[in-house]
Amino acid sequence: MDNPFKNEGLVWANGKGMYLIDNMLIPLAYKPNLTFQFDSLYCEATLCRKVVEDADYPLTEDEIQEVQDYITTEKTNPMSVDGVDADGKYLRQVSLGEVKRVVRASPPNESQTWRLDPNNFFELWVQVFPVDTDGYRLDTNPDAPYPDDGSAHYIVRTPLPVGNENNHVKKWKWDFVVNKWIDGELYVNKIKTLHSRKIMEQSERLYGSLKELTVAYKGTKYDADLDALNILTAAVGLGIETITWFPTDAITPVALSTADIKGLAQAIFDEQQKEFANFYVNKKAILKILDEETLINFTRIK
Repeated sequence: MDNPFKNEGLVWANGKGMYLIDNMLIPLAYKPNLTFQFDSLYCEATLCRKVVEDADYPLTEDEIQEVQDYITTEKTNPMSVDGVDADGKYLRQVSLGEVKRVVRASPPNESQTWRLDPNNFFELWVQVFPVDTDGYRLDTNPDAPYPDDGSAHYIVRTPLPVGNENNHVKKWKWDFVVNKWIDGELYVNKIKTLHSRKIMEQSERLYGSLKELTVAYKGTKYDADLDALNILTAAVGLGIETITWFPTDAITPVALSTADIKGLAQAIFDEQQKEFANFYVNKKAILKILDEETLINFTRIK
């Protein structure tokens, strides 16, 4: 019999349980009342078994049907849950159909500024800030009324900067380009232009480095550019057992076995990742600089 618990399921283990109903995980507060004996029960897409006194057994067809009937019955009962809506706003003891995701933990306090990302695996509550289309803060309360002029506003989940270095700021502004809070009075378009220019310089430096990149594998030096990695990766995917390959500056090729193809591809990939990591370190550093002169003089960190 095929496993029927692909879209709906039930798990009970270690005194805790969970339903899978309508693609939502719902906590079980009590052990399911079923006619057959079990200490743990796994009715899910990958398992269909029970545990009784440390012994593992597959479920019989009758037991599977009983679990399915039990889930169906539970679905028809009115169920109140704590959860969040599509915007991550907390909803206490509402019907299952009203929530995007069921949660166990409530926000730190009753302030309406708390939100949970429904697509984030962890239940991490963050405070949010509404901004207008230019990025300026509208109010500290996301549920406060806004001018009825049809203008859109956005919810920003990143906390406002704190610290003495920010005391001069009179009006915080969210920059949608760099995704960070900035001083709305001092941050000007030329800073954005410098950011783009400096990041482009780092991109050109990156691709220049990749063209000249080499790697040592088993005592031999090989070119480690993007084309080399693409060809070797394709060879691995095609299951090619032997390939001829030219070491750097060599006029005679060498034969690479399947293991060598994989090993050289991995060595090239690892070396390239170091270059990409350096690029992102420098990009991050560039985006943190808001001073024009410092940006102009920036070359690279490493």
